[in-house]
Amino acid sequence: MSDYRLEFGSSITPNDTDRLYQILPIVSKDDELEIIIQDKNSKEVGSIIDVLKSNEFDVSAIGHKDRGKLYLLVHRNN
Repeated sequence: MSDYRLEFGSSITPNDTDRLYQILPIVSKDDELEIIIQDKNSKEVGSIIDVLKSNEFDVSAIGHKDRGKLYLLVHRNN
């Protein structure tokens, strides 16, 4: 089991989306992916979750650990 982390900065760019697509094939069923999003990008969370779901991933938790940051815990569902 491995843990991966992907952090998005102050705005989510096409480069960030590319990084997400690049890491998804690496994450196996037993791994955990933590995605950190600046809270001001919370409106964009839906599009990130859509990408994850369309690639057979489930978001098991959404929460705030630090002020200004939103955390998604993600696992492959197959």
